[in-house]
Amino acid sequence: TKLVAGFVDGDAMLLKELVSKLIERPGVIALMGASNGGQKLYVFGRSVDVTTDMGSLLRECARPLGGKGGGRQDLRAFKAGCERRRSSCERRCGGRYCG
Repeated sequence: TKLVAGFVDGDAMLLKELVSKLIERPGVIALMGASNGGQKLYVFGRSVDVTTDMGSLLRECARPLGGKGGGRQDLRAFKAGCERRRSSCERRCGGRYCG
């Protein structure tokens, strides 16, 4: 499984489009974020052949950031307002689920 993670300038639509394109390939987990005004947006996705529970991953990362979200089994999104904890989330999600 390949982990693709990044943070870009854009809105929720751009993030969902980007993650959707990334997970079209087999064996991909994508963790992408973007800044939109004062809030941070995150979209997580996985290819159909990857069994990682994206709901658990979203909860694990959203909780420390004060974020909430939802989505499909293979594509989840949430919003959060706390920039200073972003790297903590990326480390936790990357290390625990995708290492």
